[in-house]
Amino acid sequence: MDTSAMATTSRKLSLRTIFAISFSALATVLVAIVIISLYFSFSQQIRQDLRKRLMNIAAVAALQQNGDELVLISSETDPLYQKVREQNQRIVDIDPDIAYVYTMRKDEQGIYFVVDVGGANYADTASFGERYPDASPTLRQNFDTLETAITDQEIYTDSFGSFLSGYAPIRNSQGEKVGVLGVDLKAEIVIQQERAFIFTSLAIFAIALVLIALSGILIGNRISSPLRTLAYSANRIANGDLTHQVEINTAAAEIDQLAKNFNQMSFSLKNTIEMLESRVAERTRELQQRTIELESKSQESERRVNQLRAIAEVARAISSVQRLQDLLPSVATVISREFGFYHVGIFLIDDAKEYAVLVASNSEGGQRMLQRNHKLKIGEVGIVGFAAATGQARVALDTGADAIYFNNPDLPNTRSEIALPLRMGNQVIGILDVQSDQTAAFDEEDIELLTIMADQVSIAIQNAQQFQAAQKAAEEAQAIYRRYIQSEWRTLVRETKRLGYRYSRAGVGPLRAPVQSLEVQQATATGKTSASTRESRSQIVVPIKIRDEVIGVLHIASDSGHAWDQDEVDIAEAVAERVALAVENIRLLESSQAQASREHTISQVTARIGASVNLQSILKTAVEEIGRIIPGSEVVIQLGQKSEKQPGASV
Repeated sequence: MDTSAMATTSRKLSLRTIFAISFSALATVLVAIVIISLYFSFSQQIRQDLRKRLMNIAAVAALQQNGDELVLISSETDPLYQKVREQNQRIVDIDPDIAYVYTMRKDEQGIYFVVDVGGANYADTASFGERYPDASPTLRQNFDTLETAITDQEIYTDSFGSFLSGYAPIRNSQGEKVGVLGVDLKAEIVIQQERAFIFTSLAIFAIALVLIALSGILIGNRISSPLRTLAYSANRIANGDLTHQVEINTAAAEIDQLAKNFNQMSFSLKNTIEMLESRVAERTRELQQRTIELESKSQESERRVNQLRAIAEVARAISSVQRLQDLLPSVATVISREFGFYHVGIFLIDDAKEYAVLVASNSEGGQRMLQRNHKLKIGEVGIVGFAAATGQARVALDTGADAIYFNNPDLPNTRSEIALPLRMGNQVIGILDVQSDQTAAFDEEDIELLTIMADQVSIAIQNAQQFQAAQKAAEEAQAIYRRYIQSEWRTLVRETKRLGYRYSRAGVGPLRAPVQSLEVQQATATGKTSASTRESRSQIVVPIKIRDEVIGVLHIASDSGHAWDQDEVDIAEAVAERVALAVENIRLLESSQAQASREHTISQVTARIGASVNLQSILKTAVEEIGRIIPGSEVVIQLGQKSEKQPGASV
């Protein structure tokens, strides 16, 4: 061995050192894994025990609450408030780990505190009625449905600090839930116990490291001694001393066998070298061939990746685009770009089920066909017509030899084509037509991927059609409702002759005639607030709207040339909005009352008529009841034709 090789070897670690380091590293990792596992298990157990303890505290504390008294508390000066506070303070004082005990209720504005009591060093408590906007997700999600005690899964931090919180329902004497009691345990309890376990684990780990290092050195010496002898012998054989014999005295059968193999190797090394030279040449040729195959597979894999990317892009387009006229051209472009096809066209079946109409394409020829409304007769023209008629995919790997292929002058470079049906259930709604300028361009994987693409396009078409239908129905319903609102308010104004009310320095009085001004006309026509200042007179007109339908205006005028600021405009708009809601509610109430009155009157008349036992009595009762309901009118009931003499009644 030359001097440079010996110098390189001397810089490497010895086998004994490697064994010692490897053993120490492996043992260290195992000990660390065990300690970390114990830590996480211990931490979870601590938290689980605390949650159980917290759940019990919350449940017991909730049972001590008087729900009937809780709902009567109206302020912090209320004697009941002081009573509940003293009771909960005793609960806090019993356990030093408790930070807060508080009772809560909920109204339409959210959760609020009733009585909040804090332990030592937790004097920052909530006042009566104070909102709790940063309540934990567990409390917000379970407040309305809470039946038994629960706790947060993890420590939660709010404006009062970091705690592990538990909650239990508060019930009144009837068993009804009237509020929720919360108990906060100090987060320091968990942190202190976890820290203590970490310090203990680190001490154990340090002691284990020392023992592991000593064991590694001893094991390294034991294992490496015969291997060093083998290394020396291998070095002599490598320098050409093929007569050297390895002599090792060891109890390890494997190492003893290795020494015999070294001795055998020295005799057969020459022949082996010659065989290796021959094999190297052979392997070189195989490697070159393998490299070519791998390059081919790599190109194929890249092509498949692009195709799958195309499917993903189509799926994204389907989820984000609702309009067919935007979606289908995008799908055609993505398929052509990612699959590398010459032409992609999408046909939809017309309403008469006679033609497949081209609605989207990526190629120049396809654009020309779109401009002239290109369509193909179903069942008669080309591969597209065949697929539309049969509902089956059709592939032409060589268009020159396929009798069904339709020669299209707009696509002169087509050499192979595939047509895939787009289905909605069992019905064919269109065709995905893909053409390539290569012969036999579609293999089984292409067909499978394009079939998936066709299914996605079918779903997109169905979703878009349903979306458009739903949108149209919603617009029609909105238009009908607006017409209904207009009709109802015109009828109400006409029947009641109530135009509105005016407030001035003289006081409040009914509006005798409609207010006429350009601003009123603009607000009524546009549905937007109009404000103006002309000479010394300024005015603001706010439309009163119900479901975006203008039913009146709020007109405010000033003769002092007042300039309206944004706050005043906002106040006027808010008042107009509330007036709209109020008058619409009153109109609906009056309408409901009138309808109820009519139904009641009809019911009474029906009951009296039903009490009659003969024809004359029924007719007489009917005209009398109608005459009573409509005073000053003449009511006649006549049976049969005019020329016949039939019984009747009048009043």
